[in-house]
Amino acid sequence: MARRSGQKDGAAPRAVAGRSGPVDAREAVVDLRWPSTQAFPLAAWRAAWRRASHQAPPVDEPPAAGLPELRAAIAAYLRESRGLVLDGHEVVVTAGYADALALILRARHGAGGALIALEDPAPPGLRRALARLGTVLPLRTDGSGARPDLVPAGCDVVAVLPERGALGARMPTERRLALAAWARESGGLVLEPAFDGLFNPWLSPRPSVLALGEAGSTAMVGSFCDLLTPTLRLAFAVVPQRLAGAIEEGMSAGHGQPSFTCQLAVRDLLASGCVAGRAERLSVLYGAKRAFVRQALGAYPDTRLLGADTGAAAGIAFGYGHLDPVTLRRALHALTGTLDDHRLPRRSAA
Repeated sequence: MARRSGQKDGAAPRAVAGRSGPVDAREAVVDLRWPSTQAFPLAAWRAAWRRASHQAPPVDEPPAAGLPELRAAIAAYLRESRGLVLDGHEVVVTAGYADALALILRARHGAGGALIALEDPAPPGLRRALARLGTVLPLRTDGSGARPDLVPAGCDVVAVLPERGALGARMPTERRLALAAWARESGGLVLEPAFDGLFNPWLSPRPSVLALGEAGSTAMVGSFCDLLTPTLRLAFAVVPQRLAGAIEEGMSAGHGQPSFTCQLAVRDLLASGCVAGRAERLSVLYGAKRAFVRQALGAYPDTRLLGADTGAAAGIAFGYGHLDPVTLRRALHALTGTLDDHRLPRRSAA
């Protein structure tokens, strides 16, 4: 249901599943690919950038690991949103998510590359980024997420998504503890993405692997793409203190940094509570949409809705957080019409 990249203005109308006749494709298509800009805090965004632009840039280069005030704001946000107390870790600001991964793995393994176990399936972007840094082996998953007991022999790094597995699973605490034990016993590193938020306040909180494992064997990478915008080009890494010096040297050797103004603006957005407030607002907005999707697709007993609580899915994957209620209803009508056309059994109305 995504717009075809090659479609041109003036293209002939085409039929849409479940409709009796042709309609204009430009009116019928609903794009289910893009992240949400709903309830974007535009006034706070503009104010933060305005204040940052009024501050004179420093005479010297900013610290390689990022402005101290931004690093402190990121640490405070992780503490408030995820309960993470970063004893034994340092926050490093980077120009992007891929840069954060590269800095961690190159500081740990040098130019030789690592042997990385990545939960399978995994987001394609994460797989591609890690494949540029070492050899990636699949780590099997099931309904509870990645299987720590099946980490391939010889792996130096295990990359897992305990909160948003590709099959929609949240890893139970027992498996998180098992991953921490693997790292401690093998001398390996557990690498955990720090998603902006689950946007579901009804999910019971579970401790991060970072909180359960030893500081020297756990790391985290994250950004504010989901909460703010993917165009921000600012990410962060939470790294063991023993690696922080090597990472800073790697940044000084050529890894770019976000601009001084960008770092100040994001510090402002975090310190003012704007980012946390947006996560709370999206939780409310997504809750109603989540219930609507469950109602529409739950009518088909031969289907299983994955990732509705965490925002991840496999099979037919679609995003709906950016849609207004009327457009979401239209998208679900087209989707259920297609399922009906393929004669999927539907529960009869009560």
